[in-house]
Amino acid sequence: MEASLYVRKVVVSPTVALAHAKILQSATAKYPLRRVEIKAFSIPQGNQSFTRENLFLGQISRRMVIGVVDNTAFNDDYHKNPYNFKYYGLNYLGLYVDNKQTTWRPLQPKFSGKDEAYMMSYQTLFSGINTLFRDKGNQTNREDYESGYSLFAFNLSPDLSSGSHFNLVKRSNMRLELKFAEAVTTLCSSF
Repeated sequence: MEASLYVRKVVVSPTVALAHAKILQSATAKYPLRRVEIKAFSIPQGNQSFTRENLFLGQISRRMVIGVVDNTAFNDDYHKNPYNFKYYGLNYLGLYVDNKQTTWRPLQPKFSGKDEAYMMSYQTLFSGINTLFRDKGNQTNREDYESGYSLFAFNLSPDLSSGSHFNLVKRSNMRLELKFAEAVTTLCSSF
């Protein structure tokens, strides 16, 4: 295996470097870094529900995307797709911040049967990343969503904005609840 890193080289003019040094004598440099954290949890085979208390203690993120994937694909099987986010019979998803729901009610998708109802869950892909009611997409249509692209996105910022501005850091406790129509037949990972 071989890896390559391509880096762009920039030659800064002496006047720009001097101006930067002069400004840094009177003020500190502020870099707009956003923390990204990925947490994976195993959903044991045979379980029909999964609850994770204290999902994040302390600083909560601005956005959260939740997906369920086969555990062997997630960990080590190169013959399985680690990006195949099937729904595994998921019929209830509740995300709580300080015991308050983040949506007006828990998501209760129904992906199969006569009365399919998963549009609210599909809509989270747009509202969670602030592209709802805009002329933007994410290249996932409704048919794709139920067949391997079942991701659930939540915008947790105080002003529900995706602007480049910074909000005050919010410290809270988060809880995730997942319920399945039938017992999970394979060990899954959720993140």
